[in-house]
Amino acid sequence: MMSIKKEAILIKCAIYNFIANDWPELMKLDVHEVTMAHRIGVYLEEKFREYNIDLEYNRDKANVKRNMNGSNVRPDIIIHKRNSDNNLCIFEIKKNSIDSKDAKNDIKKLKNEVKKYNYKLGVFLGITAHRINICWIERNSKEIIEFYEVIGS
Repeated sequence: MMSIKKEAILIKCAIYNFIANDWPELMKLDVHEVTMAHRIGVYLEEKFREYNIDLEYNRDKANVKRNMNGSNVRPDIIIHKRNSDNNLCIFEIKKNSIDSKDAKNDIKKLKNEVKKYNYKLGVFLGITAHRINICWIERNSKEIIEFYEVIGS
């Protein structure tokens, strides 16, 4: 699969916990994606105890995170160690299919943030009522690699 298999497996376990415990009810209630991000973050905390799991975290040490255009960046979830260069994973979550304009913009944004802030992995989750689309974005020494998978029908 990927060169960071352990981390990807732990992330998938957290996603499966979200699916088993929260996904159907939250989709039925039509909650905002921030609620879903929070629940996924809870399961990530169980798997990555040595890291900080933060939602909407907009800092690069003491500085505000900015994208290539200079706008502020607030990722939906990050797995990192605060106030350091130890950035493991950045997430964007949408209540849309992976083919939507918003999803495509988020995947492009993730690629840029993975490069700029040295995340080892970016994860886009496109959450709909019937499936969760995942785009894995891995940074290796030479390039950014994408993998796609679907959970659900």
